[in-house]
Amino acid sequence: MAQKFGSGHSPQDVFWFPSTTSWYSAATQVLQDLELRQCYDRACLSSKPKIVFGTNGSSSDSYIKNKAYGDFLHKVFNVSTADQESAAVAWTSLSNEKPFIVIRGASNVAGEANPGFSPASYLASYNAFLAAAKFIESIPTPRLACE
Repeated sequence: MAQKFGSGHSPQDVFWFPSTTSWYSAATQVLQDLELRQCYDRACLSSKPKIVFGTNGSSSDSYIKNKAYGDFLHKVFNVSTADQESAAVAWTSLSNEKPFIVIRGASNVAGEANPGFSPASYLASYNAFLAAAKFIESIPTPRLACE
């Protein structure tokens, strides 16, 4: 549980940080058919990568290595990914009344060996970049006053 502070508002207790509804809706349309990269430097993933919408993510101060804890998060909170950054972005955005969405690349499972750099981790990052870039391109930008 966290307390969210905003301009002129009383603190609110918050457990989940929902992404901006209009951005989520736009992402489901814009990214639906995005072709993701499956191979890097002659190493290919065993299955085709895909974009998954509407999952719950979890953020913590530490990297989740414990498989039992990962299973607990999934069973109790329906969490499909755990990271160390997303909640900070969400919390800052919501506290400042700014829209946000989280686009993550997942490449490993809690409890599996973490080989450091691997083609899978590179592809997860690269594909998340492709998705984020395509989403950002779709956001209408206001015209500048100097134009």
